[in-house]
Amino acid sequence: MSGKNTVPPGIALVIPSYNPDDRLFSTVLGLLMAEAAHIVIVDDGSGPGYRAKFDEIAKIPGCVILRHEKNRGKGAAIKTGMAYCLDAIPDLCGVVTVDGDGHHRPCDVASCAQRVQHSGQVILGQRDKRDKTLTARGRLGNRLTAIAISVVCDFKVPDPMSGLRGIPVRYIPVFLKTKGDAYDFETNMILDLKRKNVPFRTFRIIGEFYHDGSRSHYRLVRDTAKIAAELIRFFGQQFKYLFSSVICYFLEYLLYRIFLAYLPAIGITLTNYLCRLLSGTANFLINKNIVFGVKKRDPRTILRYVLVVLLIMSLSTEIIVLVNLAFRTQQNTVAKYIKPPVDLVLFFLGYFLQKKWVFKQKKT
Repeated sequence: MSGKNTVPPGIALVIPSYNPDDRLFSTVLGLLMAEAAHIVIVDDGSGPGYRAKFDEIAKIPGCVILRHEKNRGKGAAIKTGMAYCLDAIPDLCGVVTVDGDGHHRPCDVASCAQRVQHSGQVILGQRDKRDKTLTARGRLGNRLTAIAISVVCDFKVPDPMSGLRGIPVRYIPVFLKTKGDAYDFETNMILDLKRKNVPFRTFRIIGEFYHDGSRSHYRLVRDTAKIAAELIRFFGQQFKYLFSSVICYFLEYLLYRIFLAYLPAIGITLTNYLCRLLSGTANFLINKNIVFGVKKRDPRTILRYVLVVLLIMSLSTEIIVLVNLAFRTQQNTVAKYIKPPVDLVLFFLGYFLQKKWVFKQKKT
């Protein structure tokens, strides 16, 4: 029998498990009812006290138990399962990762598996933000991670911590190289969709928990810190640009104050242009070689950068002059202090133009 609530034979199910209770056995039975042909369970260092539970499941046809000697984390367990499927299952179409605590309904697992087989894209199961199976802590963490990913990656994933994910066989080697062994692996998978141009789709699922099932192996401080570190690492180019801009801006502002104090005859306009020229040269060299990593020498890059600098410089100068005139202060008092907030706003415009136009590289 086959239908919309059955798992296609070419899809393997990977279940990471650590210190399981009876919900793992119930999860496996539910997946067998959905005609799953390959169920790979990874015992992530649960210890001798849990060996009997896994041995009982290993006797079921179609179920395979893989073991870690020590607890290595959910991400490491998923990688172990995917690597096994890739090597041991002939005619593999893809894998679907499933939580072993009964949280994922068999019908949603089957739907995810069918979508993987038919679309050839990564499939992400997404719980609604009002899902009652999400605890307040989980809902907050999910929301914050979703916002951070939307800012960093420029696409929205409403439920970035959902464990129900389908991966076509062609993309398994991609995610085997994804960094992270704990819950940060799941975040890095989302980031790799952007980094490695992997096509994906989402579909809505409904979570389930048994009445006694409120336990989670998610470590709030440690795992949240790992996820934040990966987002910051992904956000590295922006931090490099920020650091470069801060260094060059301090150089510019220092020269700006010196010229205003000791060479007031030059005037605000000429002083601002001169300081921006000196700091802009240093900024170009740093951004080209370190921030955006453009090694090729292209006169057009220099020309574009000069045009952006002229635009930002003109806007900065004219705004400062207009504000200073509006207050009509003596000895350029307002001009001395209005420059930082004006240039802070223009900082974001400068980054956008440099990233999207000046140092833009062709995608391979």
